[in-house]
Amino acid sequence: MTNAATFDRGFQVEEQGDGLLITGKGAGLSIGRMILMFCPLLFLAMPTAFYLVNGPLGFLPESAGYPLGVFINVAVLWGINRLKSARFAFRLLPSGLQRDGKLYPYQEIGEIFIDNPHMKGQTFASGGIVPGFVVAGSGPAGMTAALSMVTAADTTSRIIGLGARMGASINYRINMRHGKRIIRLATSLDENTALSLFGFLTQDA
Repeated sequence: MTNAATFDRGFQVEEQGDGLLITGKGAGLSIGRMILMFCPLLFLAMPTAFYLVNGPLGFLPESAGYPLGVFINVAVLWGINRLKSARFAFRLLPSGLQRDGKLYPYQEIGEIFIDNPHMKGQTFASGGIVPGFVVAGSGPAGMTAALSMVTAADTTSRIIGLGARMGASINYRINMRHGKRIIRLATSLDENTALSLFGFLTQDA
């Protein structure tokens, strides 16, 4: 007996009213990445802990500096993981993309693109949604969007190169250009989710 493969976009798509609700979250820190970061951060956390024990927290015994350093280290890792797990949500409506209560008409969206804050000035994949949705049938399930690019070959080549550059990074963002402004749609994505969401917005929405 053959079981159907599970289809996972890396984000969720729900029908909501006359549109589609897109939700998801950043990749967060894997256990392996936390282990790699633990020791370097510990070298910073320990001096801080002993400074506190010998200063503002002088009522504690000096031996408390070690567990306090570990606690500070774990707290910092927890905070970084929370930042890298930021949730995102926006809606695709017949008239435009809605985010944080604001509607951006499709004809005003210059492009959808992937970038990385650690590689400033580089755009790894870029494409645009043709103004407006073409409604094929009733309800959001019948809506389709076409990709408007300078050249399909150019975008495809950049996507292929993206996989090699991204590696296991979790710092990639999906953005849209609205006039002179850049609107962040999703942040802290891994390679597969970034490519999946980019492809969905520019080809498969």
